[in-house]
This record gives sequence, structure tokens and C-alpha cells, in this order.
Amino acid sequence: MRILVRLIIICSSFLSLFFSLIYNENNDTILGETYLNLTPQNFYSQADNLEVVLTDNRVEVFRESTDNYKIWDSKDKFEKVDTVLFFDIENDGNNELILLIWKYGDYLGERDYLEPIRGEDKLSQHIYIYNLYPYVNLKWGGSTIRQPILNLETCENNTSLCAYESTYDTYPKISKDIVLKWEGWWWDKKYR
Repeated sequence: MRILVRLIIICSSFLSLFFSLIYNENNDTILGETYLNLTPQNFYSQADNLEVVLTDNRVEVFRESTDNYKIWDSKDKFEKVDTVLFFDIENDGNNELILLIWKYGDYLGERDYLEPIRGEDKLSQHIYIYNLYPYVNLKWGGSTIRQPILNLETCENNTSLCAYESTYDTYPKISKDIVLKWEGWWWDKKYR
């Protein structure tokens, strides 16, 4: 019964996202920048003994026990979390947490030779990957995505991510259909 309820919640989340993209009614504006306000997403993995919850654009990770102990929270880390994916992107037998987030700054890291994309004073979109074992820790935090994406989901037998590309000026208007394949330390992007 618990699995059926979770499947219903996930399906309703995807339907809400689909209709929000078509009708463009569920947009938020923060400091003049528009991005989607998504409905809650919940993931539960009995094998991992974890529950991952996206509510009000905030992610919480709970270790399943009698008291549902919270082991991680995205509050105060990002302005907004748009999408949460919970699967084995590395194909190493351990699920990772993949977040599509909005935050201030480009986070160029070791690539300081690159031109800033958005600057430090504008919201920009990023993909972050978190390990969940033995505790939640950042595995990879991406620089600003040049072309923001939406409707991020797993595809190609959970080996890649599929999404729609947009621009910062026209977000959430869709321009291209893309596939992102994780290559161990970067995303290989292909157009479909």
C-alpha cells in the first residue's frame, strides 16, 4: 500500500510539471527571475533505508527508522531545488542524489579561466550529485549551466538524464531536447 501511495504522488508530480510547462501558470519570480515552482516529489528506497522528500523547493533526506531521523536538508544551501532524482548514476550499486538547483554565483571552481556565465549577483542553475553513504556528502557540484534545463528525468535505462533546454532570458520556454550522460566527472550533452 505504501508503495502504491508513493507511485501516485510521483505520477501526480509529473503531471503537474507537464501542465505547468504547457500553461505556464506555476511560475515564481525571485528578484525578477522566473523559474518553475514544482509540486512535491518523494522517493523511498527500502534497500537503502532512505526517504528523499522535495517539498516547497527544499530537499530532506530521512533514514528510515522508528522516528524517521533526518540526515540531510538543503535549507540554507540553495535558493531553490527544482528536481530531485534518486538512482545509481555511477552504476556502482549505490544510489546517488541528483539535484537540479538554483543558487547565486557561477561556481567556476578550477575553471576560473572561463568567462562568467551569469555573475555572482544573479540566480543560475546547477546540477549537484550527492553520495548517500556512509553519510550525505557532495560528490560533484557543477558550474552554472549555460542553457538552463527543465523536466529533468532519467532515461536510457537509468544511464542518462533527459531534459529540455531553454535560455535564461526565455526560461521556462523550451528550445531543445537533450540527453546528459554522466562520464565520471562531467556531463556529455547530446541533442535529440
